[in-house]
Amino acid sequence: MAVFTENDTGVERLYIGGISASSLYDTLPGYQDPAVRRFPAPRMLWTEDGTTWNAVPQTPGTFFGDLNVQTEKVNKRGFRSFLTLPDANGVNRLFATVSDLRGVGRVIESSNPSAGDNAWRQVSPSADDLPIFTIATYRDQIYATVGDDGFPNGYAIYKTDAATPDAADPSRYQFMPVVVGDGSQLMRARTAISMQEFHGDLYVGSDRPTELIRIHPDDTWDLIVGAARMTTSGFKVPLSGLNKGFNSMFNGHFYSMAAYNGDLYLGTWDWSQDLIGTPLDGIFNYQYGFDLFKTDDGVHWSVIDRRGLGDRLNSSVRNLEVTPFGLFVGATNPYFGLQIFLNSTVLDLNRDGVIDNDDIYIVVSSQNQPAESPSDPRDLDRDGVITLHDAELFATQCTHPDCSHGAPSNVDPPTGLEAVFQNGTPPLVGVTWNGPSTASRYHVFRSDPTSLVDLLPPTMTIPLPNGSTITVQDIRNGALDIPCQAGIIPADFCALVQAVRENTTSTRGFHWIGSTSNLYFLDTSPPASGDSLYYVVAEDASGRISEPTPAVSTVGR
Repeated sequence: MAVFTENDTGVERLYIGGISASSLYDTLPGYQDPAVRRFPAPRMLWTEDGTTWNAVPQTPGTFFGDLNVQTEKVNKRGFRSFLTLPDANGVNRLFATVSDLRGVGRVIESSNPSAGDNAWRQVSPSADDLPIFTIATYRDQIYATVGDDGFPNGYAIYKTDAATPDAADPSRYQFMPVVVGDGSQLMRARTAISMQEFHGDLYVGSDRPTELIRIHPDDTWDLIVGAARMTTSGFKVPLSGLNKGFNSMFNGHFYSMAAYNGDLYLGTWDWSQDLIGTPLDGIFNYQYGFDLFKTDDGVHWSVIDRRGLGDRLNSSVRNLEVTPFGLFVGATNPYFGLQIFLNSTVLDLNRDGVIDNDDIYIVVSSQNQPAESPSDPRDLDRDGVITLHDAELFATQCTHPDCSHGAPSNVDPPTGLEAVFQNGTPPLVGVTWNGPSTASRYHVFRSDPTSLVDLLPPTMTIPLPNGSTITVQDIRNGALDIPCQAGIIPADFCALVQAVRENTTSTRGFHWIGSTSNLYFLDTSPPASGDSLYYVVAEDASGRISEPTPAVSTVGR
């Protein structure tokens, strides 16, 4: 969905797109004829008040009306990704992707979207040639994640200025490659899922094997999270020190990202719960539930949660949406339905850990002043002026029912965490940090890697999707490499195959290893490999605990 300002009236409208019921028709004889291939078209709706909805016209014989006519191998079954971008003359344009059920498709555009019919047109090449998954604006251009089975070297990122015509088809825009797959990995991410601008760079999260890259304004790029590899831009190592999936083979998508309150948030899809009821259930059940991370610099990441925010059956963070009231987290749960969470720390104006009368007083004291920016948290109704109405809205968001002060809960976390591994007998890790003045002591936590060789015996049999079984040793010997590369075996299972083939380490949950009042800690019993993760929390004299520091690895330090 997207908010679009109409060019003729200046009125804001919310546009949403749906998925058609085309899959119900696939098995009907009249729809199996390749010459017909007409499914019910996906619909697009708009509203000005959020209550009354209007359908965008789809007259048969027009471009928008014939979205149900399947002219490419990649079907048109729904709308997935929306954005707005004005042209050089300031004319607003609405862009959307028309995709198949996987989300792969092509880009369409309109400067008069509510008119439908021929007011829309396709502006990207055929989805068979340039299969686009997600689009985002960056530097007044459109960046697109690209990839499908026709991209055997892995996903790519393309961009268009939405003005220059394609030399091969001037009715469409020219799309230029920014990042291209190198084909060096045994199993490669076929597409990227999410994009988010943060601190002037564009962050892109991929499908499995999951990695996170950062594109700079000059289109050079860094690998932030993922396996070190050779690329067409040279050898890349993860700047965070974190391997693919944030050191978890079960993170199948870096599904969603959002920039909120000075931090970049990233949520994953974790497929580990697919192991429920299998021989691997008891080995990996500690992994169940999506992961949620944040960073303030794009490189050092803090773990918010790795267990689905308290429900291990929450498999993914499908959406992260920033609003004046805070950050909403939309979680999918295939067993009991969706859950929605809210982080409203942006309304804690005095940063004491609670939203209370002190924060409301800050708003009241600023009444009738213009907002300092479009995202000024005091201007909760976003009308550009701080008023008593904003204070009334604040009162609905208080931590305590009566907006009382309560006990402040905020303690600043330590900063500058480092962990230095010293090989010896025994091995040692020196952990150091900078502490806030309010801290009286610190608690140190560690997460240890465990090799799959130690978890999965060679003779262990694993059931295949077709009902047969295979031993772990056969997988290690490459028996499933070709079926996985050919797409014969489901991607979830092939992620496990790749992990076994590469003897991936499975990161255990963080556990407490000690406390100290100093700004350092000597870990005298780390794993001999020296590649554990560490984080530290601060505690003040009242027993209040800070947020954890970003997790750091000793690898490369």
